[in-house]
Amino acid sequence: MIQKRGQLTQRIKDKSKELLGYEIGVTELRLMPYIQYTMTNSQKIDIRHCNQDDRNILQKWREAGHIEGGASGLQITEEFWNIICEIIRLGYVDPKDVKGEIIPIPKDILRDNPCLSEWSILTAYRGSIAHGMYVPKNDPNCIDDKDVIGICIPPVDYYYGLLEFGSKGTKEIKIDEWDIVVFEFVKALRLLKAGNPNILNILWLEPQHYIKITPAGQLLLDNRDLFVAKHVYHSFVGYARGQLHKMTHLACKGYMGKKRKELVKKFGYDVKNGAHCIRILKMGIEFLGDGRLQVLRKDAGQLLEIKRGEWSLEKVKAEAARLFAVAETAYSLSKLPSIPDKEKINKLCVNMAEILLYHKYKAR
Repeated sequence: MIQKRGQLTQRIKDKSKELLGYEIGVTELRLMPYIQYTMTNSQKIDIRHCNQDDRNILQKWREAGHIEGGASGLQITEEFWNIICEIIRLGYVDPKDVKGEIIPIPKDILRDNPCLSEWSILTAYRGSIAHGMYVPKNDPNCIDDKDVIGICIPPVDYYYGLLEFGSKGTKEIKIDEWDIVVFEFVKALRLLKAGNPNILNILWLEPQHYIKITPAGQLLLDNRDLFVAKHVYHSFVGYARGQLHKMTHLACKGYMGKKRKELVKKFGYDVKNGAHCIRILKMGIEFLGDGRLQVLRKDAGQLLEIKRGEWSLEKVKAEAARLFAVAETAYSLSKLPSIPDKEKINKLCVNMAEILLYHKYKAR
């Protein structure tokens, strides 16, 4: 049976008991999305939207130290915000909607990497999980990692001191099957402004593929249209050409695992690069038309055919050539702005930093 949105399930009761120390009721569950909306917009509760039961719950949260204020201005602790986001995800996303195998990031990885925990403003699945193309480990042709992407705001020492986050603002974490990349938020916004396809995906994921969303992260998602412009054509086409080149010219290189090298020898080309090439071209064409990234692929079945080696090298090359031509036409006909508005993105960057400071220093 499909879970209805906003339905109080045992799963939610167990999670609320784990996070809050008690089992929430359905009224409390349904109040949480309103609080999330309020904090990412006016940050003031409209008392007309709250009945007496809602007001009692708000008072309970105040007494517990989770929130302060209300109609004149609402403040919420970062810890309680994260709890609300997790419970909303369980209450308003049907588990059967999830494509592929979703497994939480191991606690030891979170513990050892604050960029995925206390510094994180946005963390999500990427790659095959987000595209609905994850091949589980029990499949003999599985060459997929569990890919995660994050954006973080490190402590002020990294901005006013000599500390540097990762390598030029990017940190890669590779442990077992986990392949995680985290961007410092200013670098992330620069890459988003440039139309980088590897990070642009984070703005158009399905709800179930977000692992953590803070108020600053939500503000970024709410303003994703600032990054919509036809200049992405060059990034997407360039990335696709790179995948097309790797498909045959970098076969069996050192970065590949044993199983992937075996598949290259078996099919005569790197099927994973082939699937990437076709997917990124289709996503670019779609984006140039409507300014939206279709990250969870409706054509996942076809792309998996390529990934499983069911397409010949010649067929992949022919489809890529066709899509390159379609992309060029889509670019010339696109009604999107030529480039993003740099000033508006800069203002967003400042507002995101201010929200983080608001939650860290005013709401506790």
